[in-house]
Amino acid sequence: MMKDIKAAVFDLDGTLIRSRGVWSEIDVQFFKKRGKSVPDDYCAAVSTMNFRTAAEYTKELLGISDSVDSIMQEWHDMAVYEYTHIIPEVDGAAEFLRHLKAKGIKIGLATANSEALYGPVLERLGVLGLFD
Repeated sequence: MMKDIKAAVFDLDGTLIRSRGVWSEIDVQFFKKRGKSVPDDYCAAVSTMNFRTAAEYTKELLGISDSVDSIMQEWHDMAVYEYTHIIPEVDGAAEFLRHLKAKGIKIGLATANSEALYGPVLERLGVLGLFD
């Protein structure tokens, strides 16, 4: 079956790495640092917003003096840390990618994440160089 496959494209989050909940954890830490708890409806509210709008909403919700840009930078830095050091691979994902590469199958990555997030986690898992 694999002999007919010439290429495979993989989603990053949930397929190659177990990143579910990382943004919720970032929210918890961000609010905790400011002596607050994440409101029950917060995740639902920001889930439909882009990054900047979510930062504006959060700034207003918390009544903090942090600039919108500094909030976004703090979130980004927290995410980079998680992707660089914490988020584990989906069991067997790296091994499967190596198997495909050994068979001469081209490998692609589909993700909405920036290279600042996907690069470090794929490097840590030893698979960054497998992608075409």
